Amino acid sequence: IAAVTFTRKAAGELRLRIRERLLSELSSPAISVERRDSLRRALGGLDTAPIGTVHAFADRLLRRFPVEAGLSPAYDIIEDEESLLRETHETLVTTSEAGTLPERLARRTSATRAAEAQATVTDYLRAGLQAETRETEYWSYFGLDAIVTGLIRSRDIPLEEPPAPRFVRDVFQKAARTAAKRLAGASGDHHPGRWMRQQSEELRALADEEDPIAIWPRLIRMKKGKPKNPSLKGDFQGDKADWSVWKAWNEGTKGKDGADDEPPLAEAVNRPLQRWMAKRLVRLHPVVLDLYELVKERHRAVDQIDLLVKLRNLLRDNLAVRGEYQGLFDHIFIDEFQDTDPLQAEIALFLCEAAPRATRWQDVNLAAGRLTIVGDPKQSIYRFRRADVRMYADVRDLVGREALSVTLSASFRARPSLVDYLNERFNDLLGVPDGDRIFDPTKGSVSNQSLDKGRGEAAPDNGSQIAPAVRILQLVSDDPDTKADGWREIEARALARYLRWLVEKSDLSIDDPTDGVARS
Repeated sequence: IAAVTFTRKAAGELRLRIRERLLSELSSPAISVERRDSLRRALGGLDTAPIGTVHAFADRLLRRFPVEAGLSPAYDIIEDEESLLRETHETLVTTSEAGTLPERLARRTSATRAAEAQATVTDYLRAGLQAETRETEYWSYFGLDAIVTGLIRSRDIPLEEPPAPRFVRDVFQKAARTAAKRLAGASGDHHPGRWMRQQSEELRALADEEDPIAIWPRLIRMKKGKPKNPSLKGDFQGDKADWSVWKAWNEGTKGKDGADDEPPLAEAVNRPLQRWMAKRLVRLHPVVLDLYELVKERHRAVDQIDLLVKLRNLLRDNLAVRGEYQGLFDHIFIDEFQDTDPLQAEIALFLCEAAPRATRWQDVNLAAGRLTIVGDPKQSIYRFRRADVRMYADVRDLVGREALSVTLSASFRARPSLVDYLNERFNDLLGVPDGDRIFDPTKGSVSNQSLDKGRGEAAPDNGSQIAPAVRILQLVSDDPDTKADGWREIEARALARYLRWLVEKSDLSIDDPTDGVARS
């Protein structure tokens, strides 16, 4: 039996619970000699049992056939690949600037794309675009390093690369001249009006620029010098004509029926350049992946995604090895399946196949009773870690053809009164199921499934009414424009006053779980 969980903490807790149950069974005087021997063998093998995270599970299997998986038998696993990602980005930038990227990739499959990639990176930097991500208190300004990271972390997902793009100069030219004409209509003697007239002159000049890379720094300077959050009554001095020009530049214009809507003039000017560069950046894909492989080879390491990719590929492409793996386990349990990513799902399905035949996970014929998955789509919160709730839905449909489905609906964590409250609130927020339709993967929406009451409402010995498990503190502010920091301060003060009242004035007591003594 293999048990796969989402985190190391959960794996450790699961192993501890199994150990406690085995010891509890062993302590019973009524068990037979045969059962006692089985329990002792299970206890002795628990430390090496396949109970852990999916990455630990993949590593365990790959160590059996490393050569077949294309790995060195002595490979090391990098727990945090941030340093490798950073080194890959730095290598891409420095070799492009030095003109040595084609030489670096001479023996790689991406060698034919190296010269193009070098030109893309140098143009990106010459345009004044951001090389490294910059973090502020509230925002992240993503740079080329974020693009490199995204390409690497999604490398197992097929990417349809666009053909080599061409800068559509006439589209940019038309947009620049249209915007220049509209901005020239600003006539007010106020800062926004003067700024718009200046930008009108700049856009006319940019419309005649031949080199698209030379255009970009000037557009960036326009953006940096733009008035910040001007108001009609203040900055524009009530000038509604100039205000409409400003709105057209920043927000676009709205038609009566929506058919005549026009995008913001600023967006129309920037879009031809952005599309041209975005397509070029996507075409960096094979070059970035080869550079990442070179970095990993230098460090003789694999990362967490490598473990899953290598194992998935081995299971998919080598039927003999797949058969060997399938013979290792009678049953596989997978917890928190709503947080699984496509690679993890494919591995599970191939391992639980009745016989090694399918070439795609969608065609797998599962062995009866070999796979158990536990998941709740409402709790799918790890999309940033590659979790894909649509994959969960697809696998559930595949598994569900002949599976036994059990709903875990009893809540043992809350009192019945709180369960009633939660059911009512979440029915309002999420809606109730429409027949059997609970989960819609196309929209990512999940209807509420009401909880059952898993425990009773215990009455205290003194006969007094039970204190509610939840207190609602009403937060009130005299200022209608109170921001987040202000509400945090109000919340802190309200909580502090409530806690002081509980300790100093209320007669509420709580039974100490260690000795049962009531304490105030």
